[in-house]
Amino acid sequence: MQFDKMEVILSSNSIGVFNIEIRNNALGISNRIAQADVKMEELLQAQYQDRASLSLSNDQVKFHLESLLYQINKKYVVCSTLFFYLRAAR
Repeated sequence: MQFDKMEVILSSNSIGVFNIEIRNNALGISNRIAQADVKMEELLQAQYQDRASLSLSNDQVKFHLESLLYQINKKYVVCSTLFFYLRAAR
């Protein structure tokens, strides 16, 4: 599998629940490899238990837990802080 053709898509439609989708774009065709909804509570519990990694979709995908939390916090905490700042500035 070519890892340079992989996409990791993080999205969230509700507070504290993140949808993680893995897609392979080899040969210009996008195929979904795995998809899972993960609660922030589960991620923080795994971090508290000193787990190094988190497996999703029946062990098809494995994430380094600290890196995953970093990416989620980078994307969602900064955006939500900016949103609340802009609302307060009105």
